[in-house]
Amino acid sequence: MIAAGWPGGLHQLMADGTMSDDDTSGQIAQLQQQQALLTRALRAAVEGRWRGEDSVEAYLYALDPGLQGQVQPDPPRYDA
Repeated sequence: MIAAGWPGGLHQLMADGTMSDDDTSGQIAQLQQQQALLTRALRAAVEGRWRGEDSVEAYLYALDPGLQGQVQPDPPRYDA
């Protein structure tokens, strides 16, 4: 039996409906990488790095390359 896996692709299910340890480990590793990128994006936002290298924009592109050219960060404007 094949089931849609999240995130990313199809995974082979075993007879009892569970995934193999390799599939589970792979998904956990991918989720950890995504969590690390999201954490870096949040830190970049807090530090005001919206565009360029090591920025919110860059981390969003790393998470989803399909966003390339679609993200237009609009940094907050602070009135003094």
